[in-house]
Amino acid sequence: MQCAFQVGDKVTLIEDIANDFVYAETLPSVGPVYTVRDVWLHPLNIVAIRLVEIVNAPRKYRHGIFECAWDATFFRRVISTDISDLQKIARDVFEGERELLPMGTIR
Repeated sequence: MQCAFQVGDKVTLIEDIANDFVYAETLPSVGPVYTVRDVWLHPLNIVAIRLVEIVNAPRKYRHGIFECAWDATFFRRVISTDISDLQKIARDVFEGERELLPMGTIR
């Protein structure tokens, strides 16, 4: 199975996760941005992820002892746009005179 996520990716939860865990696990919530810590193939063939911001203790589950992970399909990648280079270009362009000239005027 493939997963669109890699360790280090920024993701956000797009749908609440049902709290049907046997243990009192800390769950992600809709809204915050998280960082992928681990991509893991669950014994039930579900691609799951663990998050840097949430660490739960390994516990004994039906399929073994491991830290819980969440189905990757409940998350989407967050793509940040860094416009600092564009802002620098705009500053460089407008550092000169800011006088508005009539259309067709050549200087």
